[in-house]
Amino acid sequence: SVTTLRCRALNYYPQNITMKWLKDKQPMDAKEFEPKDVLPNGDGTYQGWITLAVPPGEEQRYTCQVEHPGLDQPLIVIW
Repeated sequence: SVTTLRCRALNYYPQNITMKWLKDKQPMDAKEFEPKDVLPNGDGTYQGWITLAVPPGEEQRYTCQVEHPGLDQPLIVIW
């Protein structure tokens, strides 16, 4: 059994965004993820997300880092 983590970015513009998973604060295999599902909102902004399957009980080891032109610095979300 696994736990699925989802990192979502909502209401952003422009469309280009980089989202990556970190494990124990380190990038996972240097993988950067373009959101698989980027959807336009009705107001001209976008939403996107990435998912990751992890062993149950290890969720706290993972964080999501988001980079976007609208952010002054990368946003890091801790579970």
